[in-house]
Amino acid sequence: MPTASLSVTLSQTYQTTDGFGALQGLSAGLQHLQPREPRRSQLIDLFFQRHCRRGLLHPSPNSTSDCMNTHLPTSPGSPAGKASYVWDGKDSGQLWVSQQAVKYGIKMFYSNAYMLSSGIQSAAFKKVLHSTLQNSPFSGKVQIACCGATGASRQGRRRSTRILGIITSHLYTSPINTTQPTALKVWQTETTDLVGKWSTEWYTLAINIHTALTTDNVSAYLWWAIINNDKLVLVEKGEYFVSKRFWAFAQYNRTVRPGAVRVGVVTDGNEELLLKRTGFVSVDGSVVVNVINTGVEDVGLSVGIVQNDLKVTDEGNDMSALEGPNVQGDGTVGGVSVPARGMVSFVIRLQA
Repeated sequence: MPTASLSVTLSQTYQTTDGFGALQGLSAGLQHLQPREPRRSQLIDLFFQRHCRRGLLHPSPNSTSDCMNTHLPTSPGSPAGKASYVWDGKDSGQLWVSQQAVKYGIKMFYSNAYMLSSGIQSAAFKKVLHSTLQNSPFSGKVQIACCGATGASRQGRRRSTRILGIITSHLYTSPINTTQPTALKVWQTETTDLVGKWSTEWYTLAINIHTALTTDNVSAYLWWAIINNDKLVLVEKGEYFVSKRFWAFAQYNRTVRPGAVRVGVVTDGNEELLLKRTGFVSVDGSVVVNVINTGVEDVGLSVGIVQNDLKVTDEGNDMSALEGPNVQGDGTVGGVSVPARGMVSFVIRLQA
């Protein structure tokens, strides 16, 4: 079996992580497909509980307008017209889901605002919105995220301005293959495989997340729908089934937490091109290293850590505890291998 050693360069820093998440398509699943207790609570636990192999995401409620209703069903006719807003008291179930997320300690919610407008109208509105925020109690606390182009390359052609805080894009018409030309934070705010059916394939999503983190330096990565359409979880006839790609997502989200700073990770030997790796320093000082083995053979790893928490996802494991590591006298961990076409996460707790 080939072997490699990893070296984490703490002084080589990149972007700060805001988190991973998905749109609350789960609202429709929980409300209309009606999984009964204890299934509903198990789903919420699966999505938001970080520990015990549970907990996935920061929710992205589509609160301005969703497939079931809108807050402004009737056009006011003109900018000077009177807007007649409506509220069903629950936002088609999304309010309840968001409330459950808060109970689990989720603090960040990303809400899309969809507008039927031209580029000129959008640019004009951003200026008004920025001025309004600057002269409100939210000044300095709320950032404008824009502009959600359908592809990474299309967003790259749009200039960022001083009024924006975050550059956003989707990945439907073009993938990430370069770094956005901006000093602002970059979020990938919507993607899916557009297959629309049950899938057990997970490896592609893991690679795509890695590419987004390392090529475009994204601070956030959001999937489209949690439940059913292009699903991470299938809810059907009161039961639920967790897809394999859910665990590809979880392998990152449960180890790379908000506030973590990406750092450099290099490896030696001939496995340099086979091992896709990312490193992060967490807010608590721990170091996280995620490694994907793109080869057809297992690769033995040596990583200098003292205390560790190792998780593996491959065809036979869903973020399972990795057995077999042994700590040597110098603090180096051996006896660890990354399965072929598999992913291993190291959570490194440094000695004081």
